[in-house]
Amino acid sequence: MLKKASSLAFITFLIIICNCFSALSQGLSYKDWSAKTQASLPDKAITGAITVEAFGAVGDEKADDTRAFQAAFTYARDHGLSCIELTSGKKYRITNSINIDYRGQGQLERRGIQLNGNGASIFLSVIGGDRGYYAFNILTDAKPQQNTKFNINNIWFFTDNRNRPNGIYNSFACFTTINNCVFYQLATAINFENAGMCRFDNCYFWGCVDGIRTYRCKDSYIDGCHAFACDKAFTLEGINNAGSDGNVCIVNSVANSSTQHNLKMKGLYTPMIANCVFEQSPMNLSIQSSQFGKLSNVFCGPGNMEFISAGGLTNDYWNIANLDAQGKVELSGLKFSNVTGFKVHGVSSNNNPANAAVQLNNCYEVNFTAITLRDSRDRLAWGMSISPDCSSITLSNVIADRSIYLRGNVKQRPGRFIMSNAIINGGVVTEDKQYKPTEVFEYIDAGSNTYKSNKPGSK
Repeated sequence: MLKKASSLAFITFLIIICNCFSALSQGLSYKDWSAKTQASLPDKAITGAITVEAFGAVGDEKADDTRAFQAAFTYARDHGLSCIELTSGKKYRITNSINIDYRGQGQLERRGIQLNGNGASIFLSVIGGDRGYYAFNILTDAKPQQNTKFNINNIWFFTDNRNRPNGIYNSFACFTTINNCVFYQLATAINFENAGMCRFDNCYFWGCVDGIRTYRCKDSYIDGCHAFACDKAFTLEGINNAGSDGNVCIVNSVANSSTQHNLKMKGLYTPMIANCVFEQSPMNLSIQSSQFGKLSNVFCGPGNMEFISAGGLTNDYWNIANLDAQGKVELSGLKFSNVTGFKVHGVSSNNNPANAAVQLNNCYEVNFTAITLRDSRDRLAWGMSISPDCSSITLSNVIADRSIYLRGNVKQRPGRFIMSNAIINGGVVTEDKQYKPTEVFEYIDAGSNTYKSNKPGSK
């Protein structure tokens, strides 16, 4: 009997030694390996909020807490619990995806999870150079309107800026909210696909490749977020299918110093942009093939902004008010829209083949009111350049330091251009020095301080 006990103890000792050497061969310290192996079910059932420490998390930035987080989320789902608490001041180390997995459950069975960070930090570590994982992977069935409620609050996500993993991924789960979180030098901080009724409030993105990225999301809301020095701060895309990819709002937010763009909207229906600042990016604001939009109280600059068409879809039925652009503005495919309180200044001639502060291409039935086109430091040739495929354009209450230029000859231009109550230095100029009867304008020439008009019967 004694010999059997001694043999069993010796075998147990060998297993521990072998596992320890296996951990060392994987680059783990004994402390890290021990913390991973101790993550298990709690001693007794939990009835209230869960702590990740109850499942073996350490929170010292050295021990690997991945397994403890996964166990906590799985336990909460399987026991109908809805709140997980982190400990303030701790730094949890994650090395792989934490799956918040509610697939295969009916609508009424999914209660969702609220993760309260309480100011704790999560360090996204990389093993073997893999940058592909997300810290939190929210998974529901691949069906529309998966009504599961998830909240992630008050966490600082950071990494070592070498391999840069990702932050939060959500596929199909609606009613998901990310609040008061900081994402520091991640690859993609937030990526939502096919979700709806989601919010991003008071989040900060610093030096990420992508700040917020959404695809085919409906009724989403970005409020009070700030992106600094990202490659692409906010990218919101759909396929413009008359409502399914729309009702997207970004308000009270700031993006600056992005290397590619601050805000890009593509293929959206009824988007809204209000009370935002986008500056110091090659492209501050890019809107592509989006309809029934509203843009108000927005500052763009220094840097350019554009409305462009893609896939044969134009930008129809926009209301634009109180837009201050400090850079080149290209309006392409803008139709059936109103623009008021529009100021453009500080335009550079770089990447500006039209040599104009504002370029209009393929625009139809657009009303401009209260427009100010200031001269740039490079002294551009034109205040506004209008391509020959534009028609039914009206401008009123205009102040321009340079001429309004109608490109093309009278046979190319559809016409229907009307301008009134304007003060323009250089007046209205056409490429062939001819005007159509429907091209009517009156203005005060700022250079000579004289009234000019081509209205029938005018002098």
